[in-house]
Amino acid sequence: MVSKTKQLSILVLACISFLNVRVAAQDYKAIKTDAEYFFRDSAGTEIIGIRIDSIQPAGNDIYYYNFKQLRPTNYDCWSTDGASWLGDEVVEKQDGNFQFIVYPFNPPDSAEIFWIETKAYVSQPWRFYNYHTINDYIEASVSQITLMNFLGLSDSVKTISLQRKNAAGQLVIDPINDATILLSKNYGLIRLPKFDDFNSFPRFFEIAGKTNPSVGIVIPTFHDIYNFDIGDEFHTIYTVFTSSYLRTTISTIRIVTGKETYATSDSIKYTYHECKSVTKNYFSVDTTYVSNTDGFVSEIIRFNELDNEGMARMPYETIISSSLVPQRAYSSHMYLFNGRTWKTQDDPTAGYYYYSVDCWQPAITDSCLTDQGFINGLGGPYYYCYDFWGMSHEMNELVYYQKGAETWGTPLNCDSLMHVGMKEPSLRKMVSVSPNPASGIVNITAPIDLQLPGRFELFDLSGRPVAVFAVQLHSQVFDLSCLPAGLYSYRILGTTGEVFRGKIIRQ
Repeated sequence: MVSKTKQLSILVLACISFLNVRVAAQDYKAIKTDAEYFFRDSAGTEIIGIRIDSIQPAGNDIYYYNFKQLRPTNYDCWSTDGASWLGDEVVEKQDGNFQFIVYPFNPPDSAEIFWIETKAYVSQPWRFYNYHTINDYIEASVSQITLMNFLGLSDSVKTISLQRKNAAGQLVIDPINDATILLSKNYGLIRLPKFDDFNSFPRFFEIAGKTNPSVGIVIPTFHDIYNFDIGDEFHTIYTVFTSSYLRTTISTIRIVTGKETYATSDSIKYTYHECKSVTKNYFSVDTTYVSNTDGFVSEIIRFNELDNEGMARMPYETIISSSLVPQRAYSSHMYLFNGRTWKTQDDPTAGYYYYSVDCWQPAITDSCLTDQGFINGLGGPYYYCYDFWGMSHEMNELVYYQKGAETWGTPLNCDSLMHVGMKEPSLRKMVSVSPNPASGIVNITAPIDLQLPGRFELFDLSGRPVAVFAVQLHSQVFDLSCLPAGLYSYRILGTTGEVFRGKIIRQ
């Protein structure tokens, strides 16, 4: 008879052995649950994410469920509880291998199954994916294990190479050949395909950020989106077609001159120097100047009003609007805009309306459909919308910005905006300022047809005049060393009333 002490020792050893098997199987674990992970299309700008919402053991297997997406359940209905881009199920087998399973509508036995053998050694092949309609398959093998740096992190990474082969094991020419999957020991899959549309449109995504702690790309908050500094400059063009023959365009230049955060941290006030013009185009020929302004404006941004239902959601995650009747389901998306995160939200009115518990149906609307977009550090919303008939549309475009030394786009010209309908000044009518930025002495060269004597006026960012100089020569030196460092606007006036404007940076 075995003593109780010996029985206990055997039980402890058995538990330790089981734990060792499970721990060993977790080496190079494909899916991690400790954070949200974000991935960028390796050939584009789209960003998708992983956030495991639930884990369910089933015998010796473990099932992982990424956040839910809007998915069609048949040809008439959509589900707000559909599978994610990782698939309907992600299964960790007892041996540490992972299955990514995508179930189609019909037939139910043709599921798309993808295998990641996390414990495979170098040159060990396995079947990553089997095609259903033909006997071809995709073979995977670990081509190397190296120390790799990404997102400022360093980890051991397995490179898994893919090759398409026929039933005889011969190589088949395919773009998928030599594509790679990257499996990090401590961070899971850091390069992987978008499994839900792999068979029709294979795309690979690479890790671009993670939370806990946050590194790289993560979902921007409205505090991030509207985080401006004094001197930031934004140029926008808003256009609306109210009919097939009438177009209104508003061109705006804004330079941040003041910033005030409220004590409650739910609002922020910005003051801008603004240059804006409005034009109307009638029957594509008559351009009518409506108004122009060149002054200072203020804007209060209330974060509690902007932080709506979908802003903090993952890309593709289901959002159900509580403000529409019947309720609407829609999604959000993320992209990169000149290296900055661009979060967009589908127009809820054009989403899917509630028909029954398991059936949401596409809404039909003939209104202007607007997908709102917000850019990290550049504000918003920026959008393009069109009506059902294509007879009218509306857009708000960011065409240029400057944040510190960072610039993008083609800037608008305030002088041109103030003279809508007139030709741009020729080169001989442009003002030259050098050096700019200037530490003190600056040379101003005015157009030769400027009628002298004239005036050279300087204004600070609040619009307050800070200096006035007499202009006696078309090329003249001025001393700005008495002015504090900063951005200034200038105006040069001739005796005939001609005006030239621009900006000077005093270092």
